[in-house]
Amino acid sequence: MSTVQFLDECIRLGTQAKGRVATAQINNLLVVLNSIRDPEEAIRTTILWIARQMGRGDIDRHFGRDLIKLLHKVLKSEEEPQKRLDLARKILGWVKWAFESPARGVCRGLDALVQHV
Repeated sequence: MSTVQFLDECIRLGTQAKGRVATAQINNLLVVLNSIRDPEEAIRTTILWIARQMGRGDIDRHFGRDLIKLLHKVLKSEEEPQKRLDLARKILGWVKWAFESPARGVCRGLDALVQHV
């Protein structure tokens, strides 16, 4: 996936999560990722944490499933480990920013977000 595709998917996920996922859960995504130094372990742990929160009902199943798939793509990419971790950080940051944006409804990318703010 290109950076633009990742960004558009993050915007969709973040706006989709509004009203379905608590703000604290969105904030905790980056906390969990940043709590571990090893890049691969950090991404794997974050995926597991999302699955746990889905099981507890704290993260919407559709949002969680799609975010896990996105992070798994990053984990399995051919990039060096630190670059994968940096991309995972960007992804979670973009999801958070889209979640916190004033856009209403699900925005399927940057163009749609611009139309809704």
